[in-house]
Amino acid sequence: MKTSLLKLSVICVALLCSHAACVSSGGKAGGGGKSGGRKWKSKGVAGQPSYAGKDKAISPNNLIANATFNDGTSLPWTVSFTAPGDGNAEIVDNALCINVKNKGASNWDAQLRHREMTIERGRSYDITFKAYASAQTRMRAKVGQQGPPYREYWVDTLKLDTTPRSFKGTFRMTSENDPTAEFSFHVGGNLAYKVPEPFRVCIDDVQLIDPQFVRKDAAAPDAPAAVLVNQTGY
Repeated sequence: MKTSLLKLSVICVALLCSHAACVSSGGKAGGGGKSGGRKWKSKGVAGQPSYAGKDKAISPNNLIANATFNDGTSLPWTVSFTAPGDGNAEIVDNALCINVKNKGASNWDAQLRHREMTIERGRSYDITFKAYASAQTRMRAKVGQQGPPYREYWVDTLKLDTTPRSFKGTFRMTSENDPTAEFSFHVGGNLAYKVPEPFRVCIDDVQLIDPQFVRKDAAAPDAPAAVLVNQTGY
């Protein structure tokens, strides 16, 4: 009788896993990354100063081409809304903010995302960024595929409020190289459950560090001006 009950339990667990993906409360690295120590609904660390240097990417090892938004621009970041989600994005106080007028039905119906990067097999990645919001809400940050089957290499769900906080994570890429990967921040649907609309979520100092990657400058530095010598005086 005990053996029968055990077999029945195993069958039930298998069925549940097929529908719920058996995600544990300790977070997940998805189908391609490994990481540890992350907890769902991370609260982050407050009081960290913002980067004030001139390098938009902060580090030459950062896959994020525009990490600081200090020059008032957001590219190559883009904002995406899926109906009924609606809103816009803008730079506010040197941070990239998504203004949500309608949060939509799903988490991804309102999001910020950065593409144009490759996540490579066998490499380890360190993630840091700051985030805050106009009201208490949640945000789902993830690195993964930008198209089907939308495999996630790293993911975490964060608690946000009006205080800027720093968040971090790590993962190791175990899948094949992904030249179309994206770093995205989802803030729609149930993530904003009971949050009055409109509301705003902002990110800053975003880093996705690969120690083996060295960023190529967008443009070569200007060559020094040629020195013209007035021969008359010699």
